[in-house]
Amino acid sequence: MVKNNNKRSSDTTVTTDTTDAANATKDVIFRTVKAKYDVKPKKIFRKDRVILEYCFDKNPFPDTIEKEIIAYQLEITVSQVAEWYKDKRDNLKKSRNISVPKYNRSTNELNLFFHNFPFPTEENIAYFALIYGATKEKIRVWFVSKRYNKRKTHIFIKNGSIDKSSYDPYRHLGNFYNFYDDEYGVNTDTFSEDQYKPNRIKTFDHTVYSITNIPESKRINLFSQRTRRLQNAYSFQIFNENRD
Repeated sequence: MVKNNNKRSSDTTVTTDTTDAANATKDVIFRTVKAKYDVKPKKIFRKDRVILEYCFDKNPFPDTIEKEIIAYQLEITVSQVAEWYKDKRDNLKKSRNISVPKYNRSTNELNLFFHNFPFPTEENIAYFALIYGATKEKIRVWFVSKRYNKRKTHIFIKNGSIDKSSYDPYRHLGNFYNFYDDEYGVNTDTFSEDQYKPNRIKTFDHTVYSITNIPESKRINLFSQRTRRLQNAYSFQIFNENRD
């Protein structure tokens, strides 16, 4: 009986993610894809290049969050996405001016949070949007993409993600999973050598990820930086549309 209930819970999660995907804005391409994410490079097919071209036209300098969203949805590696963008920009340098301010930040903090708490609250989303200088919608889409991409291999519960190969339904209590002490501080998921490997933290507290915990002076500075980046991105998009 417990096992069947948990299966229904997992199915409900997938439905919710699909609904979230349908509501995503046009700022980020969201496609229904095969769920398993292979960290090994694969060939970029023509249909993938069409999506990459569309994304490039909207923003030739995507941040790390956007690169990961594209990689999850096209089932290619983040390195492949970064290399494709670099080659594309190099090929256009002689004929087009695509100079815009670059901004990049490691998504290690996002991945650590996701590994310990895959369903962020609105307060968590607002925090990451401010820290990463992104829109709240982009942060939402990142979490949706990550869950959808790994749904074939993982079960997502409020206090973490569990590999299905080691999942025990009798340890699944409501919205939480009873992790053993030796399951903290380790990660058995598959990662490529250059990827960040987040560990499960026993004392993880998602409420710490709140704008109210950021000093006021830093908060004002982050708001100002994000506003400038969003304005620059909007100005570049208008310039691109007028030129075409």
